[in-house]
Amino acid sequence: MRTPLLYSSVFLLTCALMSCRAPVVTADAPVQPPSASLPLGIVTVQVSGLGDSTPLVQTSFTPSSRNLSAQSFTPYNPNMAGNTVQFSKATVSFTDEVSSGATTRYLTTVLDVQNNSSTAFDNLTLVALNFPGVSEGGSAVGQLKNAADAPVDNPAQVARGFRPTHSMARGLGKMTVQPDLAHLQVFLPTEVTQIQNAFDSAFPAVTGETLLGYGYVAQNLSGGRAILASSCAPTPDCNRGQVALGYKFARTALSRAQEPWSFTLTFALTNDSTRTVSQSLEEQADNVAVANRALNTGASGVRTLAGSSYSSSNKLEVGGIRTAVPLLPDLTSSVWLGAEQTLNPTLPPGTSAWSDPASWPSGVPAPGSSVTIEPGQHIVLDSSVQLKNLTVLGTLEFAEKDLELSADYIMLHGALRIGSAAKPFQNKATITLTGGSSESIMNMGSRGILVMGGRLEVYGAAPN
Repeated sequence: MRTPLLYSSVFLLTCALMSCRAPVVTADAPVQPPSASLPLGIVTVQVSGLGDSTPLVQTSFTPSSRNLSAQSFTPYNPNMAGNTVQFSKATVSFTDEVSSGATTRYLTTVLDVQNNSSTAFDNLTLVALNFPGVSEGGSAVGQLKNAADAPVDNPAQVARGFRPTHSMARGLGKMTVQPDLAHLQVFLPTEVTQIQNAFDSAFPAVTGETLLGYGYVAQNLSGGRAILASSCAPTPDCNRGQVALGYKFARTALSRAQEPWSFTLTFALTNDSTRTVSQSLEEQADNVAVANRALNTGASGVRTLAGSSYSSSNKLEVGGIRTAVPLLPDLTSSVWLGAEQTLNPTLPPGTSAWSDPASWPSGVPAPGSSVTIEPGQHIVLDSSVQLKNLTVLGTLEFAEKDLELSADYIMLHGALRIGSAAKPFQNKATITLTGGSSESIMNMGSRGILVMGGRLEVYGAAPN
């Protein structure tokens, strides 16, 4: 039986010399993430002519056997036929979607893949790579130029605006995922660390590069995942496949002089040991689609993001994993997959994200500040915060992800919610109370969750 903590009278939680922590709940993970294999090399993709009638794509592959450093790396080295994997005949398409006065451009680049090695690949994967001197703003996107072949304004900001997704096309009056080109893959932080370590071993002379939490998985020409070795002949095209790189970005300028006309994408090429598929934000209302994709590809698990209602036993919950770029001090939640400039599209109606500047009179509260959530406000805490103190007159709700909140004290005249009776919290929420001065808050002490006419609700899964 799950029992909520409900307080409607004066309540004081003191912590003596220990930190106070909210319930710690660990969700079951029936699908084990794969172990990273040694990267095969680096793939670069240059798109030019975006917005023209016939955009062009160039690809290159730098094998891991090459003695490579950041200084010697050339994005467009010849894509030799003798390489382990050859990328050829690339196509690019784009579609603009206008909704509520805003324009979003969906971009798909499809690469043909040929395995020239003597080893079959089970899940040939391109993992997004931020490469020094090539990529911008911590992303995998770089060398952004406008239609005049001049660098775009604020290239780091433009690069961060590229959101990875499945290949999308217009159908039935809206943008929908193309099932045969749904190649996006998202990764757990532990997987990213494994891939990063493997990449560092393969390219010891490269420094400053960062593997990101998303990529794309190739499929063979029959729609499966296995791309066989070059010796598979005489079976036609048994060593060939394709991979679709899907992105979207907001068209804010609607000007060829300011928008990206050409850019570079950089990836580390690896082969995953476990076959899984990922559900994108755009298809969270259709669990049948991703379930069918898992069945058709022989996948053992389905990777989901925050907001998904997919609940089968093969679910591998990635949650709100950082995917677009690594988390940097000067970035907001725009680094999260699908987030549109700090706006979380999965928030419940009538709520706003803590990390959204529009939620606050003077922007997102700075670390160490005193914060008040006003009456009528319903804030969803979507990133960990360190505060001086917190007063809740409205509602503060924890997003379903690992979060930490620290403050000298929390004063509750409104409501603080972690989980609900219908949906207990499935991640780790940590509240640390740091007050230690002699100052007494309304004669209730200097450290605690102080409930005065408010409500504290904490629902966690029952312990094993």
